[in-house]
Amino acid sequence: MLFTCAMKPSLSRVIMSLVDFQGSAIRTRPPTQLFAGKDNQLGWLIGKTMREAQLGVCWGNGILIGVDDEVMNMPHENSLGELGIMGDPDRVINASDHMIFISPTSTPKVDPSLDTSVLAKEAELYLPHASTGSKTLDPAKMVPTHLLLLGWREVWTKDPNRLCQRVQGLYSDMPVLEGSTVTIVNPMPEEEMAEVLGSPGSGFAKQGLGWVTSGGGGSGDGKVLLLHVSGDSTAHATLEKLIAEPDKVFNTAIVLGTSYGQDSGPISSECSDSRVLGTLLVLRVLCDKLGMSMHCVAENLQDQTSQLFLGPQPRKGEHADFINTQAIVARSLAMNLAYPQIWHALEDLLRDGLGTAEIEFIDCGHLGLEKKEARFGALQHVLSPTYQGRALAIGFSDAVGGFQLCPPPGTKIKFDEGYRVICIIRRV
Repeated sequence: MLFTCAMKPSLSRVIMSLVDFQGSAIRTRPPTQLFAGKDNQLGWLIGKTMREAQLGVCWGNGILIGVDDEVMNMPHENSLGELGIMGDPDRVINASDHMIFISPTSTPKVDPSLDTSVLAKEAELYLPHASTGSKTLDPAKMVPTHLLLLGWREVWTKDPNRLCQRVQGLYSDMPVLEGSTVTIVNPMPEEEMAEVLGSPGSGFAKQGLGWVTSGGGGSGDGKVLLLHVSGDSTAHATLEKLIAEPDKVFNTAIVLGTSYGQDSGPISSECSDSRVLGTLLVLRVLCDKLGMSMHCVAENLQDQTSQLFLGPQPRKGEHADFINTQAIVARSLAMNLAYPQIWHALEDLLRDGLGTAEIEFIDCGHLGLEKKEARFGALQHVLSPTYQGRALAIGFSDAVGGFQLCPPPGTKIKFDEGYRVICIIRRV
């Protein structure tokens, strides 16, 4: 998730909200226990296709995002894209299924004033201008991206292909220009790093002064150069030389709490978080000195660490992303106790990999919405046909990084510059 958040600022805050009982979160319930449709009928979902149900559910405080069957087959059938979050839009809902939805309550309420035909008519104004998100970026406006990876995982030493997969995942669904780099900073000697990345099956190929990924099929293969600097990522002198390079502006930093040489066993949460905060503080000093901003993605093992953020000034409309793995696991376990059928849905959303469900932030301009006012419910009628029934809006974010999940369908949103639509998408 650290690498995913590097390309999708604010993703960690959305995920933490979705696995929290205090607001709009992922929940499940059998269709026999749910009221839906314009006539507020119990069991209305049964016999409908997922596409029909998602666009006609008429909930005022819920968004239907998926389905699982009675025997919890979801992971097995995900390879076919039938079950799960944003699975097959033509799959017919059975009485024995479990519906997966986002809502502040486990029993979403029908809004009697909601007319889906009016929302569909409104969507017709934007559909001719809608496109599939980030893939339509104008290459003339793109610049190479430069990312810092500060720290190291010992598992990458034994299995460098896992690092290769993380690097490939950075650019799996977005265009990338040649000249983009990922610079690793850790105390590993240069000779040892070359041996690790050059080992059979690593997925890396030597190119010039660095390494490139190969064979993954991603847009970054052969284009993103992986570089290594041997040094302590918490040291001011080490990072100053990198950040001060005139021909390279680092957009993002991934800060790990672990580093090379920690193979004697796991370090304490206090030591890990102290390392993260120390690295962020050095980055802040250097960025302030150079008058630059930077998006930081960091892991934390203690809840209070994210409240002590001392990193660089984020870019406009962005916030630092803290990945609290322990909190995510704890919240997921609690949700699984309340909703036994939900485990596969959470796994599907949190797991990286081709064909899994993912959260994306789509610029409002890609949906023909910039500088226009639209009701949130109309967005579903724009996204669903644009992505062949495998995408729905679950919220929106504003120009200063604030966001709202699961707003009522009738909510009118003025999409000023910098606004983005938060979506759940499955690409198959």
